[in-house]
Amino acid sequence: MGQTLVSRLDRPCQTTLFWVILRHSKDPPVGRFGSMALPKRKHSNSRSGKRRSHNALKPKQLHACAKCGTMVVTHVICPNCGHYMGRTMVETA
Repeated sequence: MGQTLVSRLDRPCQTTLFWVILRHSKDPPVGRFGSMALPKRKHSNSRSGKRRSHNALKPKQLHACAKCGTMVVTHVICPNCGHYMGRTMVETA
């Protein structure tokens, strides 16, 4: 309680001093403020599996070409006749 206002302003607070030291140090940050976030507990196999359940490969969507009947991937010009969306896009020989 015996500190004056001037002596309090001359001395930086601990958190400011921490950031100044951290900024000018060559070592990687370690400690309360600078450490990397880490998981507290291991994720169970079922939780990992649930997360990965949408990563499975899905079969291609096929439809029959309106002009020649060949099975074609959706939203793609027919490689057999060049037909797409009711029009001939590519002339075939």
